[in-house]
Amino acid sequence: MSREFDFVIYGASGFTGEFVVKTAKESCGKEDRPIKWAIAGRSQAKLDEVKTRCGVDVPCIIADVANQQALNDMCKQTRVLLNCVGPYRHFGESVVRACAETGTDYVDLCGEPEFLEKCQLQFHKTAQETGALIVGSCGFDSIPQDLGAWFVRQQFEGGTCHAIEAFLSFKAGPKGAAFHYATYQCAVEGFGSAGELKNIRKQLADSKPKLHTEGKKLKLQKGPFSDPRFPGQTLYAFPGADASVVKRTQEHFTEENPEHTSFHHACYFMLPSAYSWKMGMYGGMFSVLTGWQWGRDLLLKYPGFFTNGTFSHEGPNEEQLKDTSFEWTFHARGRAGPSRSDYMRVTAKVAGPEPGYVCTS
Repeated sequence: MSREFDFVIYGASGFTGEFVVKTAKESCGKEDRPIKWAIAGRSQAKLDEVKTRCGVDVPCIIADVANQQALNDMCKQTRVLLNCVGPYRHFGESVVRACAETGTDYVDLCGEPEFLEKCQLQFHKTAQETGALIVGSCGFDSIPQDLGAWFVRQQFEGGTCHAIEAFLSFKAGPKGAAFHYATYQCAVEGFGSAGELKNIRKQLADSKPKLHTEGKKLKLQKGPFSDPRFPGQTLYAFPGADASVVKRTQEHFTEENPEHTSFHHACYFMLPSAYSWKMGMYGGMFSVLTGWQWGRDLLLKYPGFFTNGTFSHEGPNEEQLKDTSFEWTFHARGRAGPSRSDYMRVTAKVAGPEPGYVCTS
């Protein structure tokens, strides 16, 4: 089917969306052939402002998430839709529906497991019928983790990867790291709806293959804990979408090939031990308050107070974006060959710039 645009960036006037527009401008300029693209949102005035700030001259499409017909009409014009409108739990389902129904490939930056798996439950069959590819979590959540784990698994060619542990660390400059309020809102509401995620997974359970793994299971630790491989660091279970995304990837490979061997997997993040008291205090408040609606309202009303200034409606400034970076360290174990005595360990790293917006866009 012929489409007018190669891709459309929906939600281009949002905080993250504008980063994606800037990256698209730079990337399209490197291509050998002309790339036809557009930006979309619900406000012409805001889209025009983005075009001015980013120095792009591309068409605009007006579509509101509350208008399903407008979303469908938008999707019919493009081969791929890049959805930057979050939180996805509030604004994403109608967009995925439009792509699934119109056979339009879909990509987002979502780090919300509930939304990702709910869309799988609701739209998988429709997308299969129309040929639409629905690909979530194509930002820091969760490309570095998913591809990093896959790369490590490939190092056991001729053998079997039994387990992969992944450890995330951040580096920041004098002003520290910072993130936008929308990212914080997703986290608050995600923790508050853990029960809904469990219900979705129960409904999906019968349609998912059982993963085949070998070797000893990993003992998952919530933290805080220490690890001799990372002296001076305190570790915690990573609360993002990465673990669920890696598992869903392995489920897909198992559906494609029932002989596929997966691996045990765990994700952690680390902080300098000198700051562990802050994590205990702020993390404790967050954990308690997300369990109640009044608590979530309080967290969302005062993001700076409850995160020591890390999250705000303004987001990071240019200096913070430049000085912040991340690194995933992967430690894997398994067999190098067919014999159980062929024990093997692999260590790999995936590093990148500021994760929330620079890496993600």
